[in-house]
Amino acid sequence: MTFHHNTTGWQLLGWALVLCQFALFILLAWPWEPPGMSVAGVVLAASGLLVGLWTLRHNQPGNFNVHPAPKSDGQLVTSGPYQYIRHPMYSAVLLVAAAPVFFYHAEVSKIASWLSLLLVLWLKTLLEEQALRHTYPDYQDCTKRTGRFIPRLF
Repeated sequence: MTFHHNTTGWQLLGWALVLCQFALFILLAWPWEPPGMSVAGVVLAASGLLVGLWTLRHNQPGNFNVHPAPKSDGQLVTSGPYQYIRHPMYSAVLLVAAAPVFFYHAEVSKIASWLSLLLVLWLKTLLEEQALRHTYPDYQDCTKRTGRFIPRLF
């Protein structure tokens, strides 16, 4: 299904995915009790925070949206983590969001919430990349040399 990123349907779909994304964050954090510590969880959370900070260093707030549409006055960023990953902030979110899976001892609800978040972010990237290709002609070249959430190895 292809929408132009300025159509009402495209905008509504983007906002629905944003709403799902934040609802899944809440499910991952629920029941708001201090979780059990896990080395894997701490490593995932710390890695996600580092990737997120590195991303914000190269793509300043004001140049991106929570909605999967480029800002009208935004610029395509290809430095820092963007030279390896097309969506490093989503990668950071996925890393941080994986921590509760380990903190809560791999409860089925946490695993299902994380997998659902992965699906939602993947769908957001499909919309976002469609809009980025339309807005930035050079974006197609970025997709050939970078991975969506993890760097390409070859």
